[in-house]
Amino acid sequence: MSTETGRNFNLAEASLLLAAQSPASLEILSEITGGFGARHIHTASSIEDARRTIGIEEQHLIIVDGRLEDGAGLDFVAWLRREAPEPNRYAPVIFASSNYTKESFEMARDAGVNFMVAKPVKPDALLKRILWLADNPRRFVEAGTYCGPDRRVRFEGPPAGLPGRRKEDLPVKLGAPAGDNLSQDAIDAFLKPQKMTL
Repeated sequence: MSTETGRNFNLAEASLLLAAQSPASLEILSEITGGFGARHIHTASSIEDARRTIGIEEQHLIIVDGRLEDGAGLDFVAWLRREAPEPNRYAPVIFASSNYTKESFEMARDAGVNFMVAKPVKPDALLKRILWLADNPRRFVEAGTYCGPDRRVRFEGPPAGLPGRRKEDLPVKLGAPAGDNLSQDAIDAFLKPQKMTL
């Protein structure tokens, strides 16, 4: 399959888990992902079915309907992120929901969802999310209150004036100089190409 940008894209080698309570939703998601070339599609109509599939085979993409078991789809995602076996706990998750409010978005994000798509799911919207996931993998973060993909889309450091929460964040206050400042000549010498004899 070729995208609008002319990029070739195919899910033929990927294993997908589609979790939805409604047979109609499972059929729609299966047809859409099958249209993207997916051949290894697993469907689950309950959280128990989804957990069983997660325990058997590695999944490369998981799509969860928000109405899974009468709205417990996020409970499944939270379980996946904290308790599922590796590598499936790190698999990208797309959450399909008809409740597309700021609060529902924040709940999905905090449960460990990578992306939300609005229902009814449109193939082009789902494809854009899948392509973004393929091109922009995120680190997996495990903290006391959160497990899931790094929620920062752009790394811009901690907010101004606040300490960082990650080990690679620099401290807010800089320490005292460790020695004398370099002269301009010393700086130039660092930047000037030097001859070497091997």
